[in-house]
Amino acid sequence: MLHLCIATLIACLTLHVAPCTPSDAPADSAVHQVLASIEASGVDLRTFSADIAYRKDEALLDRSETRTGRVAYQRLPDKQPVLGIRFDTRVLGDRLEQVRKRIVFENGWLIEVDEPRQLTIKRQLVHEGTTMDPMRLGGPFPLPVGQPKASVLKRFKVSFIDPPSHRLFKPIAEAPGLVGLQLRPLANTPEADEWSHIDLWYDRATWLPVGVEATEHNGDVRRIRLTSASRNAPLEQSDQGVLVALSPIKDWTVDVRPLPAAAETPAPPTGDGP
Repeated sequence: MLHLCIATLIACLTLHVAPCTPSDAPADSAVHQVLASIEASGVDLRTFSADIAYRKDEALLDRSETRTGRVAYQRLPDKQPVLGIRFDTRVLGDRLEQVRKRIVFENGWLIEVDEPRQLTIKRQLVHEGTTMDPMRLGGPFPLPVGQPKASVLKRFKVSFIDPPSHRLFKPIAEAPGLVGLQLRPLANTPEADEWSHIDLWYDRATWLPVGVEATEHNGDVRRIRLTSASRNAPLEQSDQGVLVALSPIKDWTVDVRPLPAAAETPAPPTGDGP
């Protein structure tokens, strides 16, 4: 399965603020205001869609992989939200490949539809009757939308950062209204075991995350960029297809992996999937 987990995403001008310190009261206040705006943006979120680019850099192997495609989200009344990503291309080193893959989170299941291998893998992440935000920090998708302010501050030290410098983020680096936050895991949190820091950049017009850069203790870095994002607009038919978790062909191999009984359930992972 493609790794997607990254311990997981205030003015009209781009915000350039030095990282705050515990004694920096104005910066702390501004950080709290930004986190409150991010939380509020999730209350009325019904749909969003965007072009997505995902890059993973492995420090030890000096190897990178980049995938591009579309992401879509839909929350209907009285139903759990559905989030999906469709990747169309993959770049390994300098080699571009047309490799189609869909990953969908719905009803507590993470479903990977791997077209080249004609394989669908369904992994249950939470038991039936339990809800889970797939975009939360540390969740299965690295797109922290509408994260509760109290939850973020309970697990991270948050400070402002400058716009991103990596070339993957070039399309958004100089966008007006970009707000950057660095999250450093607090001691004795699950995130502290794996992540050095997580950098997030939000578009204050929509408060959607347009950039995510998560750095592990071993030097591996995972980056996500969203462009051409649309918030609370009707989903195009092609984006509705991103949310479909069914195998394109009935005779594909389907690998179903339910959770063990509740009493035997291990602690949910904060990082790698298979």
